[in-house]
Amino acid sequence: MPPRWARFLTTMGFSRVEGRSNRAAFNFLPSCWTSPLNRMRVNRWGMDMDSGQVVAIPHSIRAEVSVANPREVRAYLLGATRDATFNRLHRTLRFAQSDTRWLLVLKILLLRFGSRSWIYREGRRNVWVLETTCRLPRDPQLATLGEKAAFVRGYFDSEGGVPRRPGSRFYIQLVQKDHLDLSKVRHFLEELGIGCGTLHNPSRRVDPAYWRIYVLTASQQDFIRIVGSWHPMKHALLEARLASE
Repeated sequence: MPPRWARFLTTMGFSRVEGRSNRAAFNFLPSCWTSPLNRMRVNRWGMDMDSGQVVAIPHSIRAEVSVANPREVRAYLLGATRDATFNRLHRTLRFAQSDTRWLLVLKILLLRFGSRSWIYREGRRNVWVLETTCRLPRDPQLATLGEKAAFVRGYFDSEGGVPRRPGSRFYIQLVQKDHLDLSKVRHFLEELGIGCGTLHNPSRRVDPAYWRIYVLTASQQDFIRIVGSWHPMKHALLEARLASE
């Protein structure tokens, strides 16, 4: 059995080189840093610049992302940051997801915005992280309906949800712990002509700071057409719902 320090390094994600002594067995580079995904260089069209292959992002999303104007890209990223955390040590924004495809969409958008980003696996869990040096203001200044739709799209992709099971009753929800922030999203949706239910707390006993809004059933198709999604999984679910009606 390897010594305790060797077992600790293994659990922390350091890769072991077979056939060497205990101390030489570890190359002291976390395996997440040396993964192929971390080395992927993606251009604004969703293409791996090293292999020339298009990454696994739906064509419809790549097409929308490639033609979006810079102000709408900025608005989308502002909405998406609601799910991000700020790393005070490295002064970077961190997005964590199990679906790497959305992180690749964010990477492409950040490239269009002129900001660096990198993707790596966090430990041995099925969680991937995108970190970026991009600086975005917390309070959005959105001038057009297109920018407001893009902001809500980013907000929905980070903090929204739809049922995954085909037989489940369909709904579109947005959730957030910031009441004022979610009320602004509700106001933007109303400006876009999309009706919403009351901003409410599902259970004060479970979490008094948790807030939610639903898109009205009569406005769900308008939400899908006007706002939509650039999150590959949510995009597929919304398109399937649109096709079924």
